[in-house]
Amino acid sequence: MKTIPHEKGLPLLGFLPEFRKDIFAMDKRLVEKHGNICSYNLGPNKIVLLAQPDYIKHVLQENYLNYKKDYFYDELKLALGQGLVTSEGDFWRHQRKLIQPAFHRNEITQFAEIMERETKSLAGDWKNNERSNTIIDLTEDMKKLTMKIVSQSLFGTRIFDNSAKLSESINYVIDYLTQRLERYLKLPPNIPTPRNLLFRRHYNNVRDHLLDIISNRHENPGDKKDLLFMLLAAQDEETGLGMSDQQLFDEIMTLFMAGHETTAHALVWTWYLLNLHPYVESQVHDEIENLGEGINSVFKNMEALPYTRAVILESMRLIPPVWGIGREASEDDQINGFLIPAGTTVYIPIRRMHRHPDHWNDPEKFDPDRFLDGTLEKEKRWVYMPFGGGPRQCIGNHFAVLEVQIALAVLASLFQVQINNIENIEFNPGVTLRPKNRVLAKIQVKKVRDSQNKP
Repeated sequence: MKTIPHEKGLPLLGFLPEFRKDIFAMDKRLVEKHGNICSYNLGPNKIVLLAQPDYIKHVLQENYLNYKKDYFYDELKLALGQGLVTSEGDFWRHQRKLIQPAFHRNEITQFAEIMERETKSLAGDWKNNERSNTIIDLTEDMKKLTMKIVSQSLFGTRIFDNSAKLSESINYVIDYLTQRLERYLKLPPNIPTPRNLLFRRHYNNVRDHLLDIISNRHENPGDKKDLLFMLLAAQDEETGLGMSDQQLFDEIMTLFMAGHETTAHALVWTWYLLNLHPYVESQVHDEIENLGEGINSVFKNMEALPYTRAVILESMRLIPPVWGIGREASEDDQINGFLIPAGTTVYIPIRRMHRHPDHWNDPEKFDPDRFLDGTLEKEKRWVYMPFGGGPRQCIGNHFAVLEVQIALAVLASLFQVQINNIENIEFNPGVTLRPKNRVLAKIQVKKVRDSQNKP
């Protein structure tokens, strides 16, 4: 049996201080020093880092049944219950089978109209801001946009527009979970601290409201073909039974969390990278302008925007909103002769894999041309993983890419987005990889450019 290289850290704390200071620099240093497998401690927890495609494939696909979600995901259960992100085993497989048809590539295209309509609504707000010379918080605007899109897609209506209390509650629940996930030491959630009690009150408000929507839909199904309609119609092939209301609620909460923050941050980082690379930005604007009147329906003309899609895929390579995956070995396992004892946490550093010099030419460069021929995603399946991989790959991956592409194309067709504080933007690897500080941007309505002055 081969020995996994072990990096010795501080007594008791292990590598917790370095992990908290800069996990990405730590990943890079460990891989460069030890190769594509090594171990270290975070407090009392032993971590095995895997940075080799075959090792990753083994954990996420070939022997995925032996690797459950690690302790990180326990906090999510406070709000997501037994949704797809947090559930395990036979229950997860049953739920995934029920839900999968609703997220088939052919099904989600029906939501393109919602994505386009909501983005154009935001564009109207931006035009007002431009006239008043207002500086916007780009992250907040992208989060509001994705929240409206997921709300409309789930329920066929903006459920938060008419309920400030509900909007406040869902945002508090998300912020509460985010803060707990980013703290290594915290009090149990059942201790009646003011913050824990406030979380419970907001969570109950969200739960009561969404269960009322589910109940009303049972009584009055209507003809809305939204995601809730499809989830309610999903039935087990053998028993003919669908999901209970609690299961529906857990999956709806999961979709809110997974389909809101990650997509918003994917958009923010794409704007950020375009600001840093003006030539790439000009290429995007050129491609969109070439649509002419076709820009009135982005989705129907999506095939004419290959470069815009490549920009999004390259953005998610360089700055992936989901920056790492953790799994815990249920039983002893071997990976290429290395022993992985039961209870070991295995860590897959997605961001490091996306920049691994063994697998990418000029890995630190923002180069959308990598993705233009449409083959790279499959060729680098266990190296490029913005949505994870294997049976537990994010169920909403096609939805998310479609949403980002439509939003970027619509907004870039109308505006120049100039980030004012770009030199001060820092990374915060929490639940998702998000900006540590506010991203302040000036919005300018685009002027028609003279073709002779294009770069």
